[in-house]
Amino acid sequence: MTVYTVNRDAREFLEVMGVVNNTAEDHEMSLLFFLWYLRQAQGVNRIWLIKDGAQERKIVGGSQQLSIKIAKKLGGTYN
Repeated sequence: MTVYTVNRDAREFLEVMGVVNNTAEDHEMSLLFFLWYLRQAQGVNRIWLIKDGAQERKIVGGSQQLSIKIAKKLGGTYN
């Protein structure tokens, strides 16, 4: 991603966004993926906002418990 960003501030912003939101370093994801991710989220503000944003709702105990409960009901195993 850093190859295609000429502005240092833009590059640093993209690096922070990648680490914070995608838990990946900039060299671990493509710029095309990152742009797709921003488009799907309807922009940076939607990702970072609490009200009406991606961080608005949290599941007490974590979201993995949903998968575990579904696996139990289906009779599958889980780790």
